[in-house]
Amino acid sequence: MTDSWPSFDGLDRDSKHVRKIRKLLETAKVSFLSEEASKIRRALDWTVRTRSKRLTCSIDASKFASGHNSVVVELKFSDSTSWIARIRLPSKAAPNEEVERSLLSEIITLRLVKSKTSIPVPEVYGFDSSLPNTFGYRYLLMCF
Repeated sequence: MTDSWPSFDGLDRDSKHVRKIRKLLETAKVSFLSEEASKIRRALDWTVRTRSKRLTCSIDASKFASGHNSVVVELKFSDSTSWIARIRLPSKAAPNEEVERSLLSEIITLRLVKSKTSIPVPEVYGFDSSLPNTFGYRYLLMCF
């Protein structure tokens, strides 16, 4: 992927948005997400299953990119493969059902565009659109 994840650089550290990001990064169960990604990779990839039962995944939550509604972190697997996790920031502005429906609609749209066009879109390998969940936040696991 990239070695130039922006992190908190260039962000107003006192803003409400940055406080939300900081809370997410401090409270999310990153170890769960690493284990979940490894489990999905082993289930999807026969060569991973046969080559290494010890595939691991690490996440450096100090390196991230962010937008208005999401934080993106890189997942690095022990076989040098990389995915990203896009984690939805909590919002009191939208009801839970609306946020969940929006995320599911996005996944369906990505899969439809990928199957019907040659437009490059990420492949969604795993997600949890519900709350509460073990990770603590809604997320998508994906890769180009």
